[in-house]
Amino acid sequence: RKLGNHKVKTKCPVCGDEITTRIRVRSYWVTWCTCCICCMVGLALCCYAFIPFCVNCTQRVQHFCPHCNNLIGTN
Repeated sequence: RKLGNHKVKTKCPVCGDEITTRIRVRSYWVTWCTCCICCMVGLALCCYAFIPFCVNCTQRVQHFCPHCNNLIGTN
């Protein structure tokens, strides 16, 4: 199920409780590819290569139930 980048109120499909999701932000292949491209383009300014790790659109946000720890969805 598609969810946003922030905690949401929903009903857990496993335990049935009304909850506010617990989120975990993860880097995935888009983050690493963007990092490599930034590094190749700006060889003298490799400090810019870490920008993708600070931008929400290159991160995967996973939403979990705080009661049963079931994965509810991602962004």
